Amino acid sequence: MTDDPNLERIRAVFDRSGVALSLADPEQPDCPLLFANHRFEALTGYRASDVEGNNCRFLQAGARQDNRHAREEIRAAIASRAECQVILRNVRQDGSPFTNLLFLHPVGRGGRYILGSQFEIADDAAEQVRAHAGTLAGDLERIGSASARLQMQGRRHLADAAAAMVMAWSRRI
Repeated sequence: MTDDPNLERIRAVFDRSGVALSLADPEQPDCPLLFANHRFEALTGYRASDVEGNNCRFLQAGARQDNRHAREEIRAAIASRAECQVILRNVRQDGSPFTNLLFLHPVGRGGRYILGSQFEIADDAAEQVRAHAGTLAGDLERIGSASARLQMQGRRHLADAAAAMVMAWSRRI
């Protein structure tokens, strides 16, 4: 873990969040998770203490080929420190599969860290995604205001972009 004082501020927001959040460090080899919150644990079945220090690809066990295009988008977003939303096939610790709408957003000076928010897509996905994106946007605002060093981009388009992505994805299946 790094000595960045902003991490404790970010962790405080994570601990209060109502959505699944994780934070990764793209400047370390293999982009390990620095921490994950209780909602991440509830969604995936993995304890935060068991996943911290690992790349989050463990969630793709058995589904890596299905996620090839999404993984390419993730790599490009991390490399350019840009935000993105992708849909992944993931697997919980108990082996049960789920469809994950993953939001990635750079946080910190120059996008020092990558915030991930995981959301299980269900039949009524569009409304759930809008609510999730609204909560996530609020959390990102709180992270930004918790530290003057954290420079955040506009997030209002998250809900509409995610809903459009889910609708396009659902037409595919």
